[in-house]
Amino acid sequence: MGDRIRVTDEIFVNRAPPSESDLQKLAAEGFASVIDLRQGSEGGDALSPPLEAAAAGRNGLRYAHIPVPTDRLETEALDRVSAALDTMPGRVLVHCASGKRAGTFAFAYAATRTGESGRAALERIEAAGVTYGSDAMRAALRRYVDRKAGRARSHSAAPPPSAAMLRRLPPTTTRVAQNTPDAMNRRIAEGIDASIRWHAAHPEAIDRRLEDLDREWDIERTLEANAAALALGGVLLGALVDRRWLVLPAAVTALLLQHAIQGWCPPVPFFRRRGVRTAAEIDRERYALKALRGDFVSVRAESSAARARQASAAVET
Repeated sequence: MGDRIRVTDEIFVNRAPPSESDLQKLAAEGFASVIDLRQGSEGGDALSPPLEAAAAGRNGLRYAHIPVPTDRLETEALDRVSAALDTMPGRVLVHCASGKRAGTFAFAYAATRTGESGRAALERIEAAGVTYGSDAMRAALRRYVDRKAGRARSHSAAPPPSAAMLRRLPPTTTRVAQNTPDAMNRRIAEGIDASIRWHAAHPEAIDRRLEDLDREWDIERTLEANAAALALGGVLLGALVDRRWLVLPAAVTALLLQHAIQGWCPPVPFFRRRGVRTAAEIDRERYALKALRGDFVSVRAESSAARARQASAAVET
């Protein structure tokens, strides 16, 4: 694979998109995640983002696609890449088509976490040969790093214990997926992709499917309903039959607390095996279908297969 640039002990940048054999080697080397910053039309003969996502999954790697434009620097994109680097597990490879956006964003992220100045970050970016964009874009990047790094410096002196504890907890939006076996996550993701492809060829069914998604119970609502039913049953049995039944609502409450903190409790694998999805997984399908329907101007009127790929890429995280 292309030249690899070390940003930190856990973050590396590649100068070219990886092939499937490259992804196999990454997994063998101990990498756990891949972040792709290409726009959907980039890549030439390389794996497209949807194909790379599938190949990463086959090799046990987490994959996130965050399209970054080549002609402008968007604060929102910097924030999204930073959030992904904060939450993606293990050693991470970041890439785009040439390594320049990936290197710029990865070094900027590292600077904001260490309190490095924007000027020092730009020097590291230039030394690595991954500078991209105009002078105005580089100035915007410098201001971004200075602002974020300044915030990091002000917080690093004496972070409150509660903040340190929160940083050790899994992120709210991904905690269930992180505690679900990869095979279950892949099966759910494949179901979403199959729905997107089918509705790309049958757009007349999109409205009905969106109505179904609005009524679908996510894992949180399912757990809440089942826990409430068990707890209420335990209280009634404790009051009317035997006080020892009161252990049931106590146990249910403890399991709910465990789920709130970790994203896992014993009923979660049971429901996940039956296809109960997280809110984020439901939203991925929902917004892909809205994109297919034409709600978002970024999805052009092309063939159904191309539109399905665009819609899927637009909501990949």
